Amino acid sequence: MQWDGTRSAGFSDAEPWLPVADNFHNENVDCYRRDKTSLYWLYRRLIDFRRKHVALTEGSYRPLTATGDLLLFCRELGRERVVVALNMGPQPLVASFPTEIASGQILLSSFLDREGDEVINSIDLRGNEGLLVKMDC
Repeated sequence: MQWDGTRSAGFSDAEPWLPVADNFHNENVDCYRRDKTSLYWLYRRLIDFRRKHVALTEGSYRPLTATGDLLLFCRELGRERVVVALNMGPQPLVASFPTEIASGQILLSSFLDREGDEVINSIDLRGNEGLLVKMDC
């Protein structure tokens, strides 16, 4: 990954021994830091949520019933429940939740555009979308 759009893509002031990518002016860490919807910010947010929500690192793992391209599981610690819903396919689908964890709020979408949306009984996932959902206890 290139660091920035400067000469040699920010690696060095010297001439690099390998060529830099043709798109280094637009595809670099500096550009991704400015774009709040970039993969850079998704990773930053995921790391932040892992630190804030202890259930994600220390909680128990419970797989939830899912079919097709859906991967669905819950991480629980004490009264904290976080459901991870991953649509591994290109087509939209619906994830239904068990009655004991039927409502909650989206913490994070892999598209970085649904934070705070309410969840009741089920959630629509776009193709290739992942969600972290904080469930009500």
